[in-house]
Amino acid sequence: MLIVIPKHLQDRLRKIEEVEGIPPNDFVAQALEVWTLTDDEMRKSIGISVMRWKIQSLRRD
Repeated sequence: MLIVIPKHLQDRLRKIEEVEGIPPNDFVAQALEVWTLTDDEMRKSIGISVMRWKIQSLRRD
């Protein structure tokens, strides 16, 4: 399988590596592992939660 990652996401992955020390390939593998353990309702719930957290952080800035 070949996955093309858009530049803006590659930039975020590089930043995560700089801050957390997790190489992009490892981070993506971890994210996919977690995401595939969920069902559709869990993914919807996680998506809504992440959007709320992001809105809260934008309001604080």
